[in-house]
Amino acid sequence: MPCLLFEIGTEELPAFYAMRAIEQLKPLAESSLKEAGMEFSSVSSYGTPRRLVLSVTGLLEKQSDVAKEISGPPKKIAFDANNNPTRALESFLKNQNASINDLKFKSTPKGDFCSLNIFVKGRTTLELLPDVLAKICASLAFPKSMHWIKGSTFNFARPVRHILALLDDKVVDFSAAGLIRAKNTVPGHQFLSGRMVAVPDADIRRYIDLMKSHCVYIDQNERKIIIKDKINSFLAKNGTQFREEDNDLLDEVTFLVEYPNVIECVFDEHFLSVPEAVLVTSMREHQRYFPVWTGAGKLANRFLSVINRTDEFADAIREGNQRVLRARLTDAKFFYENDMKIPLKNRVHNLKEVVFLKGMGTYFDKTQRLERLASFLLKKAVPGNEIEEYVDRAALLCKADLLTEMVGEFPNLQGVMGYEYGIAQDEPPEVCIAIKEHYQPRTQNDRLPQSPAGTVLSLTEKYDNICAVFALGMKPTGSADPYALRRQTIAVISIILQQKLSFSQKDAVDKAIALLPDPYNKKDISGEIFEFIKERLYQICIDKGYSYDLVRGALSAGFDNILDFHNRLQALSELSQQDWWQSLVAVVERTYNIHKNCRHISGRVEPELLVENEEKEVFSRLSVYRSEIELLMANKEYKKACIKYNEVFSKPVHAFFEKVFVNVDDQKVRMNRMFLMKEVNELFSKNLADLSTIVAK
Repeated sequence: MPCLLFEIGTEELPAFYAMRAIEQLKPLAESSLKEAGMEFSSVSSYGTPRRLVLSVTGLLEKQSDVAKEISGPPKKIAFDANNNPTRALESFLKNQNASINDLKFKSTPKGDFCSLNIFVKGRTTLELLPDVLAKICASLAFPKSMHWIKGSTFNFARPVRHILALLDDKVVDFSAAGLIRAKNTVPGHQFLSGRMVAVPDADIRRYIDLMKSHCVYIDQNERKIIIKDKINSFLAKNGTQFREEDNDLLDEVTFLVEYPNVIECVFDEHFLSVPEAVLVTSMREHQRYFPVWTGAGKLANRFLSVINRTDEFADAIREGNQRVLRARLTDAKFFYENDMKIPLKNRVHNLKEVVFLKGMGTYFDKTQRLERLASFLLKKAVPGNEIEEYVDRAALLCKADLLTEMVGEFPNLQGVMGYEYGIAQDEPPEVCIAIKEHYQPRTQNDRLPQSPAGTVLSLTEKYDNICAVFALGMKPTGSADPYALRRQTIAVISIILQQKLSFSQKDAVDKAIALLPDPYNKKDISGEIFEFIKERLYQICIDKGYSYDLVRGALSAGFDNILDFHNRLQALSELSQQDWWQSLVAVVERTYNIHKNCRHISGRVEPELLVENEEKEVFSRLSVYRSEIELLMANKEYKKACIKYNEVFSKPVHAFFEKVFVNVDDQKVRMNRMFLMKEVNELFSKNLADLSTIVAK
């Protein structure tokens, strides 16, 4: 069966662009082929910085022939009073290239309609592919695209320089931008080959092997494995191995080369006096080098560089890499030594010159807010903990490193440099760790703060940021979240759950809002913020594997105390596996359904209006066991509370609904029965979860 090989050759793509394009290629091709009515066996995508490759196997020679019925206008519109064809019918026949002799009629509930039985002959795959490939090219999305051909509307991430499009050994009649026509030749490696390569057919394995002989490794997974293996062979000499934190860099460098190779380089040992974080950032993030550690876990004066050349070029490249890093580390050492001349505590006053957010004052103002909010949260979340002096000191100093030359050069080291300078300037270790941790987690996969002071300060930082941005009316919309409030809110929830912190979200948010400058501290934004927190909390629980209906039910009973909410949810989730769970759900659901129309009406059960034995039994049990169940809930013994509630109410409530008619004519009796069901329901739903919307398993 025919195979397709399609390659878009470009000027060098940024690594992230190439990764995204390859991820898109496969689903785009599958959907485009299906839409064109083309059957296939498999689709795979590959790529390098200079080419995006698509392989499709098991294509049919042509589409299947199709016989289909096409509906036309109603018969009463298709013919006039004299039974002559109207313009509506003539247009229909013309559009379908048919005559009136081909016309048929079909009866429907809406009347008789004209119809045609059309035979559509399937087109060949070679005929269909140009449109399919054009659609795939046009559908590829990049962060930024460009035009480079005057008068053309075609755009792409980088200029397209060649197109390969083969169906088996036939060239597909396709062009990009109307100028770059598909051929059966592609360039080899830009520097190691330098000539065009004739591709005989669309077999992807043969193509991959052919391009290797011209120093191009098409398969990104193969390049990644080669790079990692070579890195590990160097690291093994030092008794170490590849570090997990280098995975993102490995992904990136995989898309910086077509010929994967690795060389070892060195830098002067005297640079090791600079904090490790600075050296690692200079290598990993600025130069895309892999740092090397000793077997004892200390940073070595060596690094690994991924190159796009063979070993014969290694010496020249090594010398260039070492020269570039030497210049960068020389600057870093100068910044570090200069910054050390001014203690962090002496920089705090100058934060008055640095604006935090327009309308929210300076970083000095923010520092003062952090001090007060951190003190408040400490008392609420970690009562009795002897860390107040560390929290106060860390809140005062945590933004001081923003004024250092090092952070000016390496912005992502804010907090980290505060830690380094603090340690060097004899600040208490607890303070320095809190300064470093208060930005954590910086990314989705970053670790959460671990120290008590760092935990409190991290929460403080995030509450202040969230409330400040909401007060300025810049809350996230759609995919836009310029201040990363979603990530920060998820961080707040994650920290609370990991550290098992029990405190009120309302108290924290209200305090953070009250500390904002006038007039923003008077804005009514707490409701919006709570809803924002609720949305993130819901998603976190879903990601943890809790069922959506149980999460919603637990949220309805409140989430002001996030830890308490999660404990309730966890208890309910475990109990939902028990045989009697559906009986409990039925009690809550039935009692809710009977009183839902009067749930906003206040009133209490009047015992003298109870007539039937079944309702008297329910009321008796409510009177006897209410306080016991409420005490279990107050003591956070949620499993025991659920079990007790089910034991007490399951049988009498079900008996009530079998024997007692609620909607009697006597309004007082009717309302009394509804109030009884309301009290039984709310004993559970107001304190644990609303189970009335639980989906039956």
